[in-house]
Amino acid sequence: MLMTLFYCLPLLLICKGCLTYLVCHTVGANMDILFNAAKSTLFRVWKFCDNTIDNLQIGNARIHWCKSLKYLGIYFQSDCSLKCNTDLSVHRFYTAANAIVSNARYASELSKLFSIESYCLPLITYSCEALDYDRKQLHKLNVCWNNLYRKVFRMQLWESVKELQFFCGRLDFTHIYSLKKLMFLHKLVRQNNACLNVCFSVFKHSTEFLSLCRNFDLVISQCSVSNVKCSVFSCFYNIVESRLRECDSVLCSHVLFFFFFFSFYICFLSRVSILTLDIDIANMSVCLSVCLSVCPLRSGTR
Repeated sequence: MLMTLFYCLPLLLICKGCLTYLVCHTVGANMDILFNAAKSTLFRVWKFCDNTIDNLQIGNARIHWCKSLKYLGIYFQSDCSLKCNTDLSVHRFYTAANAIVSNARYASELSKLFSIESYCLPLITYSCEALDYDRKQLHKLNVCWNNLYRKVFRMQLWESVKELQFFCGRLDFTHIYSLKKLMFLHKLVRQNNACLNVCFSVFKHSTEFLSLCRNFDLVISQCSVSNVKCSVFSCFYNIVESRLRECDSVLCSHVLFFFFFFSFYICFLSRVSILTLDIDIANMSVCLSVCLSVCPLRSGTR
């Protein structure tokens, strides 16, 4: 909630009972301010969100309860905690991306990627600095962003795009989300606004802030913009490097297994005992070096 407060400060009434609405209506009438009940809505969050509550009134007009609230372009859901709905953002993202890909058939892959990053990515990253996505929502947005790489570079759904993002110098959505949060906090801590400074002093003790600083080994108040970006990119690249090493080790083990299986199979067909094979250690080392040359470790060739 504090992150939303940092992001923007429009008119939002958070009240506990109908007395607040009566006071607002009375004070507003004295100041020639009229509250429009037709454009107002009641939205409840926390453990009593499923309870049935009568509609409240402001003046002579009723305000109705709703399960979804649109606030500054973001749709929030009535639940035990404040949650945002990302379905509409994902739908708009796919619509815009499909329009770009279908109208840029003869453009290069990087040109399509630049266009998608410019016009489509902001649709799913809008105000993400102030929102706290849960693990399921973050995974959904990450899959959405990865599918666009598969669409642009003509990859299958079961193929991983992390290596492609690695060699293109890009990030997956999980790290884009973290980078935007860190950049927002980096700007926030350097503001000369007393109210924002007090709010940040409270937020810096939260679990979200501490986990961000711990995962990327940063001190927001002391690091620069380049340090923030370098730390996030390094974290992502380390993850991809470890995945590549695992894939290389598995590939080498498969090749070696095939080599030995093929040797035993040849021995079985020729009915020659394995103990009488005329293969010395030197020839075996040559065969092993050939097998290893088929699948060299990427970390050594990069």
